[in-house]
Amino acid sequence: MLRLEFSNHQKDPIWLVSSNLKIGRSDSNDIILDQDGISGFHALLTVESGHVFIKDTGSEKGTFLNNERITKKIELHAHDKIRMSDVDIEITEPSSTNEEKESKTKELKSTANLWSLQSVGDIHFNKPQPLEGIIIIGRDKKCDIIIDSTHISRKHCRLQIQGGVIHIKDLNSANGTYLNGKKITESYARPGDEICLQEEAFILNGPFVDQDKTVMLSATSLPPLIKEKISQSIDQPAPIKKSFSSKDNASNTKVRLDAIKEARDALQGTSSKHRTQSSLLYRLTILGGVIAVSALLFFAL
Repeated sequence: MLRLEFSNHQKDPIWLVSSNLKIGRSDSNDIILDQDGISGFHALLTVESGHVFIKDTGSEKGTFLNNERITKKIELHAHDKIRMSDVDIEITEPSSTNEEKESKTKELKSTANLWSLQSVGDIHFNKPQPLEGIIIIGRDKKCDIIIDSTHISRKHCRLQIQGGVIHIKDLNSANGTYLNGKKITESYARPGDEICLQEEAFILNGPFVDQDKTVMLSATSLPPLIKEKISQSIDQPAPIKKSFSSKDNASNTKVRLDAIKEARDALQGTSSKHRTQSSLLYRLTILGGVIAVSALLFFAL
């Protein structure tokens, strides 16, 4: 369950359980903020099927989510930061027990300083930029990491450390956010992954991995190129190499000899038939000659 935490303890934390919570300066609101810059009816929080949304209700100074002014209804998540004038609010999701909360805090502290973002070719910064908490990347001067490029939106994407991974969310950028060559709206990245913001490329450096320890990779964590090669090797098994014994050689030799004998017999049969046909023709020729001579003698007498 999500909860509102006000900076400087301006108000007590508020659990987001009601279906509607009106925020503003007027006494008719559920959450009254009596500060300069807060409109009478400033914003509205709604809870729908366990999801929390916020919407600016036409305030003069605007409502900002993670340093970006919102113009439509948008869903809230843990660690999001809301700003209305000088009032800062953080969305939290407290653990069920103090032990779990302390454990999560220690985990975040132990890994926070180990994450960094390295510009490929050192184009934008010549040393890795440390990552901690929530990081907004864009060309706006208020971003945590500023990329001065026309390809980058003012608020391009958001990075957030979550245990052993980095949660990446595109902030409706014009040219998109890419993770390992694939366009994403939001996803999780691991050490060594490549983040591209159009033509700007960065490598994500993560927590140290013990080089002496064997790491077991699951099929889902293998790089795409290796997955493709493995798939091809399964679909097209390597040809089986057959070794021949002396027995196989003897058998093959016998087959070849039988074939040669068969061919020889066929040739002999053809030759014998040819001789028989020639002998018959010779006899018919002699007989024809005898008959012709006999006929001539008969007519002469």
